[in-house]
Amino acid sequence: MTGAAQGERHHPHAGFTAIELLISMAIMLVVGASALALVAPLRALFDAASATADLSQRLRAGAAVLSRDLASAGSGLVAVDEHGGFGSLLPAVLPDTLPAVGGSAAPVAFRPSTLTMLSVPPSAAQATLAAGVTGLVDPLMLSPTPFCAGALAACGFSAGTPLVVFDEMGAWDLVTVSSVNDAVRGVWHVATPRTQPYPAGAIVARIARRTYAVREDAATGALSLTRDEGGGAAQTMIDFVAGFEVELLGTPQPPLVRAVDDEGWSWTTYGPPPPPIGHGAGAWPDGENCVFARSAEAAPVPRLATLGAGHALVPLAEAELTDGPWCPDALAARRYDADLLRVRQAVITLRVQVASTMLRGPAGALFARGGTGRSRVRVPDREVRFAVTPRSLGAER
Repeated sequence: MTGAAQGERHHPHAGFTAIELLISMAIMLVVGASALALVAPLRALFDAASATADLSQRLRAGAAVLSRDLASAGSGLVAVDEHGGFGSLLPAVLPDTLPAVGGSAAPVAFRPSTLTMLSVPPSAAQATLAAGVTGLVDPLMLSPTPFCAGALAACGFSAGTPLVVFDEMGAWDLVTVSSVNDAVRGVWHVATPRTQPYPAGAIVARIARRTYAVREDAATGALSLTRDEGGGAAQTMIDFVAGFEVELLGTPQPPLVRAVDDEGWSWTTYGPPPPPIGHGAGAWPDGENCVFARSAEAAPVPRLATLGAGHALVPLAEAELTDGPWCPDALAARRYDADLLRVRQAVITLRVQVASTMLRGPAGALFARGGTGRSRVRVPDREVRFAVTPRSLGAER
């Protein structure tokens, strides 16, 4: 009896334990499935947070570098400041790439999403021509200046130095030094000929150039913002760019003559001063240049149009920057539109996107370049718009 009773009591208990085990296993399966279901969204959220931080970092870094380079455009010409400064005689901000120093010369054009800045590095080589040069490969004979009175190499003129040569007529060239001779204060650049002659007093200075442009990867189609300094291949500055737009703003008023010296040379608000009567300026009539003509009374009058009332800056569209008048004249190999001398400010719009296409939705307001993401976890493009006024171009002379 006792054994049978115990057996009868044991079987119900054994059955209850099995049910408990089945229920426990079911609960574990449900919990496990729920945990697995949460892994993918959690991973997506983690990836999105990381990508968002990367977006912000790339945007800040890009804006900082562009602002720094733009702020210095046209600056650095301190040894020959009696000429009115770099940016007053030669455009310091260009909507175009430039041929390599010593390469084939070409007119300055207008290229969307392209920005070139020219400047003279601090304490860099700079002087004026002691005598005019006519031959395109003739050496440049330099005048002693307080900045460069001794050995040319000691003040920055040495083999390999990239130079800009320009004058008060709006002419300019980019050359590379091949050798120097201190005995005659001569600088040679036989391998990189100039495109035209230059008078005594023309400026010779080391040039720094930086060109920003968007480049598409041939394999992936991804866009990047590159910087080319003219000394080799362009370097990638920002990956996964979704947009880069440049708007140039300029003074609406044409240049004016401020004063005239005893020799008939003028001081202007900006741009090359009109030459005195009897001094030619390229293909222009006597006493005229790319920004000034002469009235019936022989008084200098601006060639450039008035683009607006007052002095508030106005946008300079492609039409204004590609229709002339051309400096130094329409025949020059390195000619540029005189309206580029109006530029006072650049407005940059920079947009970046996440690298992963899984975090980008269809192309539209949130995504300039669509992706393949189907979940609700997406990272929209980030954009910044900022304006920079180069220090040397902030005011007229």
